[in-house]
Amino acid sequence: PIFFLDAFTILIVFYASTADPTLPYPPPHDCLLRTTINKLKQERSITPRLIFIRGSQEDATLFENYLIEEQDVDGSGFANSMGFVSFLEEISQGVLEYMK
Repeated sequence: PIFFLDAFTILIVFYASTADPTLPYPPPHDCLLRTTINKLKQERSITPRLIFIRGSQEDATLFENYLIEEQDVDGSGFANSMGFVSFLEEISQGVLEYMK
């Protein structure tokens, strides 16, 4: 699969290592993905940087650093680290404590 990540100042198109190798890399200018990217770039007050990453051949760290992990990503039923949902809950609790 191909993933598109929009982090406002940076746009990343990530070709997973399992992506069909016959897919054009980078995507052609006349495809829906490029049309979407161009539209986003035009709508922004700053022009986001566009990066293409082929997961099987290039370092995917930049793409992975933008991902938010949920709790229980290993399927064990137990939180193995703080995920996004628990982060939001902790912030909510902190705000409630502060407002008292």
